[in-house]
Amino acid sequence: MRKRFILLIDFSETSKNLIEYGCDWASHIQAEVLLLHQTPVQIPAFTDDKERNALIKNANDQAEENLRKIGHGIIPPMIPVSYLATEKDLQHTLNELLEQSFENVILAGLKKYGFIKKFFLRNTIIHTIENTPNILVAIPNTLSDYHHKNIFVGISDKYQLNLFEFNRLLNFIDNKETRIVFFNLSRPDDDTTEVEKMLKEHADMFSENYKTFYEIYVSDNPSKNIQNIISGKSNELLVVQKGERLLTDYLFRKFLINDLVYDAKTPLIVLP
Repeated sequence: MRKRFILLIDFSETSKNLIEYGCDWASHIQAEVLLLHQTPVQIPAFTDDKERNALIKNANDQAEENLRKIGHGIIPPMIPVSYLATEKDLQHTLNELLEQSFENVILAGLKKYGFIKKFFLRNTIIHTIENTPNILVAIPNTLSDYHHKNIFVGISDKYQLNLFEFNRLLNFIDNKETRIVFFNLSRPDDDTTEVEKMLKEHADMFSENYKTFYEIYVSDNPSKNIQNIISGKSNELLVVQKGERLLTDYLFRKFLINDLVYDAKTPLIVLP
């Protein structure tokens, strides 16, 4: 099945780097790229259906033209690319695209905001993650080149890692020299016996094709401790499972989505 990256483009200052990053990644694995934009359309009151449809079409045509302009000169000619601008709800559009015959990975760019905007950004990202049954990668806006030397995979004692989706993610990873570290964040009073067993099982499972390791990081403040795990280099990927404590408690509730991922230049991959 063909591989495809769906890039969520909002025409902000992060869009150019997101396209460069997605295309660089796609070039490693011969994947296709789709630039997707949700078009905001303002319809005056008392507009009839014919005029309403015309306004929507004009807005989408202009947005698609802008997608082509921003991609021109960035997207290498050898990468198959398509463009979609639609006024439809983003979630509805993504669900339709995911029904097509592709293996998909969704890429979204991160921005740095103040507290209020960060609060709304958090809700938007969580909504997309919770309602999209697909791998999603949040890319810091400073990155434009794809690297993947080290992959850190959070393992929870309450939520099993979706091995099917993790293997599908690895199909998008071309470098067999990649190091995979399966880790767990625990508190000093946690019983880590079963967790250590799970970590070792995961490391052994992928050791034939990758250099694998496992670690238990014990701290009174796991949300702070994770900053010691990820060194902030652009050749690292942080993988978490949707629904697990690491994602909901330690990243989003404490706004580490920006403090860790944005500032540390570390892409965040969320498995469904």
